[in-house]
Amino acid sequence: MENIPAFRAAVEGAEAEARIATQVELRKKNPAAWLGRSGNAGVPVLRPQMRGEKAHQLNLRQQRFCLEYVKDGNGTQAAIRAGYADKGAEVQAHHLLRNPKVLERIRTERDRLDGALNLSVERVLREYMRIAFLDPAQLYDAVGNLLPIKEMPADARRALSGIEVEEVYDFERGSKTQVATLRKVRFATKQGALDALAKHLGILKDRVEHSGPGGGPIPITALREEIFRLMGDGEAEEKK
Repeated sequence: MENIPAFRAAVEGAEAEARIATQVELRKKNPAAWLGRSGNAGVPVLRPQMRGEKAHQLNLRQQRFCLEYVKDGNGTQAAIRAGYADKGAEVQAHHLLRNPKVLERIRTERDRLDGALNLSVERVLREYMRIAFLDPAQLYDAVGNLLPIKEMPADARRALSGIEVEEVYDFERGSKTQVATLRKVRFATKQGALDALAKHLGILKDRVEHSGPGGGPIPITALREEIFRLMGDGEAEEKK
């Protein structure tokens, strides 16, 4: 019991050092954001916890964790980037993601990013629909020539994954003369878009199948016999 105050002091000292190091890094990278005077409403502001604030408010590293987690959804890596020790990062991430205040901040940051990028479920589904239901005839004129990309309908253009342009030359008699232009159109994967839409509509559902040894059926009878045998052994031990 006598070592508890010393242990607490060591922990608080380590946290203070980590907080100072994080503050120095933030000041170097973005002094305006540190001071809370960024001037850009779309830029998140990190600030230290002030005296008198309630304990349930997020501290600097917790705020940083939220911003890092939004980037890739990897809790362990987000904790490391936020300044937590590598060794305990996974445990820290587990605890942080169970903190209601942390989850609220993560939701806020995701909403902010979605708004800044004009990202929504409706927009994603529309892009899937453009790919899934593209009519290639929209890319050609009445005689079958590929339209210039600016003349293609917008929905058709957005369903393409790329266009390659290759110039063909004739080098006869020592001269270089362009004789043709070859254009190759690449379409985005139609099947993937259809599958995504089908899952959204509930037409397709992920299913997990289990099998026994060698891919065969699960030996239910043998499993039941083993369970009853163990139960019988247990009863025999109790009777002894």
